[in-house]
Amino acid sequence: MKQPKTVSSKVVFENDVLDLKIDTLTLEDNQPYDYIYVTRKQPGAVIVPYFSDTDSVLLVSQYRHPVSKVAWGFPGGGIESDQTAEETARKELLEETGYEAKELLDLGQYLPDMGIIGNTKGQVFLALDPVKVGESAQDTAEESTEPQIFPLEKVKQMISEGEIRDGWTLGPWSIFLLWLEKNGTKENGHGENS
Repeated sequence: MKQPKTVSSKVVFENDVLDLKIDTLTLEDNQPYDYIYVTRKQPGAVIVPYFSDTDSVLLVSQYRHPVSKVAWGFPGGGIESDQTAEETARKELLEETGYEAKELLDLGQYLPDMGIIGNTKGQVFLALDPVKVGESAQDTAEESTEPQIFPLEKVKQMISEGEIRDGWTLGPWSIFLLWLEKNGTKENGHGENS
């Protein structure tokens, strides 16, 4: 596949969170076309809280205005410039769920939507057997979350039935399932040498 050449690039809108860009591209026929995309100014961290004894995960429900609905997803948030990805993961897990991670594994990066949200990277963390230490502190006019634990089979059903469709959830879910396939459950020794 041939890669287009960038003729020009301009930012048409920007704020503290993102830039909206229009690039003019050409292929071999030199017919220009515009490509519109968003670049976020901070990457994100997503946490998959996994309870090995019950083979379940913790999801949060949160109102998502762009789609005008309450949606289920993993806890997470933007990585501030004065924080590491792991610090953000720990902070977001506690704020959104009231749980702390005893063991936090870095499962790597992914691109949640490279076609529209170009350079935005998400860092996926696995919180193994998190411990409840309080209540969700994420209850503001802007953000409110309600955590709930679901067996893995129920999450698969929710995805199959279209109840979960968010890329920030489906990407980490896929990465988590690959980790689980490789490392197995607690009964198979994942907690001993993973």
